[in-house]
Amino acid sequence: MTTTSTNLKAVIAQPKSDKERLNAAFKQLRAHKFVAKQNFLCCQTCGWAEIGAEPKDALFYHRQDTEHALKDGKLVSKLYIAHRISSEGRGLLVRAIFADNGFYAIWDGSDSSRIALVNMTPELKAISMLRTADRVCSKDGHEWGWQLQARELIKNAEKSIGVRS
Repeated sequence: MTTTSTNLKAVIAQPKSDKERLNAAFKQLRAHKFVAKQNFLCCQTCGWAEIGAEPKDALFYHRQDTEHALKDGKLVSKLYIAHRISSEGRGLLVRAIFADNGFYAIWDGSDSSRIALVNMTPELKAISMLRTADRVCSKDGHEWGWQLQARELIKNAEKSIGVRS
């Protein structure tokens, strides 16, 4: 099989609807040992009660979120994801999995805020790349001038296109 036909098969096999892409993302999360549930129970309280305190890495959205954000398999507003994530590295993995499946994760990285998913746009892809560069460069403990500018750019860009939570 040629590379062209392999690439064509990958494009053809790629999930098309928002719901299919969401299913693929959650399947990938489970493959990375996350407890990852979709349309799970009625609310956060019941969801967390069912999941319990044991798993370190867990994500889910519940029926109320589904009813609000998904219509006929299409993401029509922010889909909020409840989570418990054990480390910054695991959080970056979550962001990457959602991005690979065409979603932008609006999230400050804290345990106290839910992740809000929206469909990826070219503008959000650029923001995502800036965020990644900022995090990678921050690992050495220095704050570079461009990083402060990038953070301000990210904040303003998210606000201007209506994805700032």
